[in-house]
Amino acid sequence: MQVRTFDGRTSTQLDLDPAPTIQSISAAGFRWIDIRADGPADPAVASLLTGWGFSTSDAAYVMRSHSAGVFEVKDGRVVGTTWVAADGASMLSEVHFSWSPQVLITVRFGGDAAVAGVTESVARSHANLFDEPTTAFAVVLQLFLGSVNSELTALGEQLDTLDGAIIEEAHPRQLTELRDLRGLVIPMSRRFEPYADEVSQALVDPTGLPGMDSAGVAHLQAYSVRLGDVVTRIGDLTDQLRDCAQDFQTEVGNQQGNRINQLTIVSIVFLPITFLTGYFGMNFQWLGNETMSFASWLLLGVVMPLLVVVASIVVLTNRGYLRRRADRQRVRDHNDTSES
Repeated sequence: MQVRTFDGRTSTQLDLDPAPTIQSISAAGFRWIDIRADGPADPAVASLLTGWGFSTSDAAYVMRSHSAGVFEVKDGRVVGTTWVAADGASMLSEVHFSWSPQVLITVRFGGDAAVAGVTESVARSHANLFDEPTTAFAVVLQLFLGSVNSELTALGEQLDTLDGAIIEEAHPRQLTELRDLRGLVIPMSRRFEPYADEVSQALVDPTGLPGMDSAGVAHLQAYSVRLGDVVTRIGDLTDQLRDCAQDFQTEVGNQQGNRINQLTIVSIVFLPITFLTGYFGMNFQWLGNETMSFASWLLLGVVMPLLVVVASIVVLTNRGYLRRRADRQRVRDHNDTSES
């Protein structure tokens, strides 16, 4: 477990031997205490929170992973669960928070880069932010959401690239990639939509938020609007996933249709030869007697089939069947050259 305090300008490692009280930490002003747990089974976090006055059930709750979004008032504090951009392959990392006018406490299992970016942004652009605790709380939540927005933008670009590759040429590995992306988007949709509803519901009567002033309420309302935008963006990503899946099915159907067309063309080319084979294969004695010379075999067995094949190809070319396929391949080769 790592615990750091942030005063709006500098971040400091907190000495936990012995653990200081909340009053001593916030004696010089509003502070953000960020607890980076070593995982949901880290017992030191629950012990620390219990020493700071949290109930045993609340301390156990913040050690849960894959929780739903929460925004509510409890024991004179605003508590909840939100998300930041994760460090690894997963999109989101949970952040459990508790805010009062004295201190903001966050407990998380990941998202180190995102949280570091938030503290850097506050120190660089909002130097005096922590002089107003209510505003600081809302702005930190907005910055958390900003890291999620960046992930959504990258995910949208990835889906656009994947859709273009599918339209160019569908491949089974793209279906695997599409399934992996769906596994990232769908959980976000299930989490953010109810969370946005909870934040909006809490702001219907902002007087119920303890210690919150008009400036803090205004920033929280802006946060609620941005949450609605995120929900909309996640819905758009869901639509993109659906479009990608439909494009994949369409392209696979087109590929299967092209193969059937190829087999049809081959059948048409060799259909006259099949007829000739059947005709000369009939066991008629006259036919056998008249075609016993080498010249007859050369004319009927070699020259005629070749002429029939050439004639079939010429007819198909004039009809445009072979030309259209060649034109499609030429366009595809041109696009590949342009991209490279």
